[in-house]
Amino acid sequence: MLPCSLAALLLSGGGAVAIYVVLPWPAPAAWLVAVNLSTALFFAADKMQAKAGGTRVPEKVLHTLVLLGGTAGGLASMLLFRHKIRKARFQAVYWSIVILQAGSIAVWVILK
Repeated sequence: MLPCSLAALLLSGGGAVAIYVVLPWPAPAAWLVAVNLSTALFFAADKMQAKAGGTRVPEKVLHTLVLLGGTAGGLASMLLFRHKIRKARFQAVYWSIVILQAGSIAVWVILK
C-alpha cells in the first residue's frame, strides 16, 4: 500500500493532469481543483478511519495538501464532516497556512 503522502501527491498531480488534458483550463486552475478535491477526499478518509478506529491520515499530510493549495477543500471538509475543528494545534497550523497564502497573494498582486 502506498504511503499517504505519496498517494496524496499522485492523486493531486494525476487529477490536475487529467483536468488539464480534458478541459481547456489553465494549468494553475486544473491544479487548484485537483488539490482541493484530493484534500477533501483525504479529510473524509481520515474522518472515516477515526470513526472506525483504523489507520489515520497523518496531520502532516493534511497540512501539506492545504499548503499546496487545498485550503478551500480543507475548510469545506472540516465544516462538512465536523473533523479536526476542536484540535487547537491542527487549527493553528491550518490558519497559519491560510495567512501565509493570503499574504503571498497580496504581495504578488502588489508587485504585479
